Amino acid sequence: MDGDAELAHQAKQGNAGAFEALVERYRAAVESAALARLRKFADAQDVVQETFVRAHRGLSELREPARVGPWLLSIARNLSLKALRKSGRLREVALDAAGDPPRKAGQKPGALGEALDELAPSERELLLLH
Repeated sequence: MDGDAELAHQAKQGNAGAFEALVERYRAAVESAALARLRKFADAQDVVQETFVRAHRGLSELREPARVGPWLLSIARNLSLKALRKSGRLREVALDAAGDPPRKAGQKPGALGEALDELAPSERELLLLH
């Protein structure tokens, strides 16, 4: 099995099979990241598809092929946030996208939400990407 750097390098050179291998390797992670933010399967699938379309178009701009996974996840994160803004749901989903349902005003968050609320935004993002 080729490593990420090798697959990314081959994909940059036009090897469609290498890009397909990257899609297979990262599809589940990209889907999880999108679904955690969007909470709607159809919306998440749109983001997954657009993530890989943009990645394919932007391969020439990938500076660190070994970091293709984080690069794909950042594309998915940005597209998810764009979709939330466009739909007007950004505030609604600005919860702890790890699983607690949206809260009504005055409702206390679950234990997971409370723990995530205590983290710095950068630390919270790391957990949500995992």
